[in-house]
Amino acid sequence: MTYFISDLHLGHRNILRFDCRPFSTIEEHDEYIINQWNDVVGADDDVWILGDISWYSALKTVNILKRLNGKKHLCIGNHDHKLIKSADFQQQFVEIVDYKEISFGDGTGVVLCHYPIPCYNKHFYNWYHLYGHVHATKQQTTTQKQTTTKPSTTKAATTKKETTTKKPTTTKAETCTNNGNHSQACGNMGRWFNSKSDVKAYVDKEMKYWADLEESGQITREEYYKKCPSGYECWSCAYCGKWTGNFKY
Repeated sequence: MTYFISDLHLGHRNILRFDCRPFSTIEEHDEYIINQWNDVVGADDDVWILGDISWYSALKTVNILKRLNGKKHLCIGNHDHKLIKSADFQQQFVEIVDYKEISFGDGTGVVLCHYPIPCYNKHFYNWYHLYGHVHATKQQTTTQKQTTTKPSTTKAATTKKETTTKKPTTTKAETCTNNGNHSQACGNMGRWFNSKSDVKAYVDKEMKYWADLEESGQITREEYYKKCPSGYECWSCAYCGKWTGNFKY
């Protein structure tokens, strides 16, 4: 059997308040997770952890992981970067990845990532997307609207949106002139990119920037959720082929 879970947040006292987790202490919280895990997961089962495992040191986290049944796989979360520097921590997992696609062999499958992906691969082909990160915030509501809508409804909404955004906001032209008359308006990213992959790289950089600030204590978790994008959308100019996009919050 294969199981999926995310955002254990072992040792993270503030998560009790952030997520309204009903425990008096973080120690009680951690033991409950360990006990519930082992009641369900057997030694031969596979468990995918979709990021943000622990606030403890690598040593203490490893000791807890050794208590958990099953063969463990990790999709890296924004709070796992210090832990994955530890060789002992890495050895607790069958694999450690940023992103994973798993086919079930019957035409269905799952896309795994710590971060929600509004337009994930095979969205309209009976695949599902499993993610963590958003917790009990307005990001959760926004993400659910983007990722759990039935394909037919999502497609209609996308078509309607494209009709609006593709309307030229500048004078009509057959080609771009110094990037000043693109066929579509520039997104809230505020710039144009040479390729779609450049847009994704820019988004990844932005997410890492805010994650690093929160992890180092320079901003609060509330500020992080408010300022860090939870996803994005992008489009290209029909004239020059450059790309731009909007951050989603």
